[in-house]
Amino acid sequence: MNIEFQYLYRDGGNYKNFGSLVFGNCGRLAIEEIRQRIEHAIDGDKTFVASCLKVPELFFRDFPFDPELDHGLHEFSDVVETGSPSNDPGHRDILDLLVQLEAQATTA
Repeated sequence: MNIEFQYLYRDGGNYKNFGSLVFGNCGRLAIEEIRQRIEHAIDGDKTFVASCLKVPELFFRDFPFDPELDHGLHEFSDVVETGSPSNDPGHRDILDLLVQLEAQATTA
């Protein structure tokens, strides 16, 4: 089964824009292991910079980014198993995403 990585952008007014990406799971990692590794890597408020992970940013297109109110952080929501095909633009496996997240956590 592939893995759907679900995340969102919450602007300064608390309006939310949801998104997800589907990754392969060639190593057949258990969903709970994936979730725990993500949560451990992003620790605390579950936020990350989408561009650093090479996942699409979910900023609102109809409302310009206001740096006095808004921020550049996205929020991890969940991971679920899915039969949907992978749609990551980089054609990565979920393990690739985990390694990226964990590497950023050690440098932060």
